[in-house]
Amino acid sequence: MFKEGQFSEFSFSISAEEMTWFSKNSGDKSHIHVNDTIARQMGFDDVIVYGGLMLLRVSRMVGECLPGKYGVSAKWEIEYKNPLYVGEEATIR
Repeated sequence: MFKEGQFSEFSFSISAEEMTWFSKNSGDKSHIHVNDTIARQMGFDDVIVYGGLMLLRVSRMVGECLPGKYGVSAKWEIEYKNPLYVGEEATIR
């Protein structure tokens, strides 16, 4: 069981293949995720990673790292502070 002040970290990156998989399986074809020209016109450096793909990593962290392989969650609060780009490393803490 976690105690106050303890934390876990999980680093990951999202591949172009995962982006294609998510687009196909979710039906989400939002231009900021699939069209680099439009994403740049909207102020991003490139297409941005789907938030849903990042949530898959949160699920893995909760299920396998908090506090071990039997983690369970009842509520998540997510704050996206910056865009994540394909191949860029991110850390969930």
